[in-house]
Amino acid sequence: MSATEAAGAGRARVVAHVPEAELARYVLDLRSITAGQAELTIAPDHYAKAPGGVRT
Repeated sequence: MSATEAAGAGRARVVAHVPEAELARYVLDLRSITAGQAELTIAPDHYAKAPGGVRT
């Protein structure tokens, strides 16, 4: 997680860098912990070489 900001009306904005391979699970977890009320925006930030031992 890079940052958390108040977004008004009891909301928070969370900025995080998440590996693309983990996005599907991240979306499910986020919706689960927010009772389905989370809004999600996904935007590519950068590309990096996968660490050793990770299948690409």
